[in-house]
Amino acid sequence: MARVRRGEDGQALVEFALVLPVLALFLMGIIDFGRILSADLTVSEAARDAARYASIGASNAQITQVVAADAATLGPSVTTEIQPAGTRVSGSTVTVTVADMVSVFDPLLAAFLGSAFQVQSQVTMRVE
Repeated sequence: MARVRRGEDGQALVEFALVLPVLALFLMGIIDFGRILSADLTVSEAARDAARYASIGASNAQITQVVAADAATLGPSVTTEIQPAGTRVSGSTVTVTVADMVSVFDPLLAAFLGSAFQVQSQVTMRVE
């Protein structure tokens, strides 16, 4: 059994109390980074799928539905821009841009990125 010297009873508790906020900020940063990375991958996939649908002649409403289905986990803040917006001619190109804002919870990370971070993906494909 280890013997504790007199006056060192609360040393571990004090050290833990000093380190705990740093560990909490570090953990929150890891979680925020994971959320931003996940949103970026989701937005990229939604843009790629939407551009594919646009290249085979889907309407703008159908393209927006594809983005909404692919990015359902992100919420209502997802925006979609389709260029050209009207009818597309075979052999031309269509560009789909999908963007979303991801809120940042970690105060240390928010100091560098702001309270929200935009993830965006733009895909251009030839119309078939």
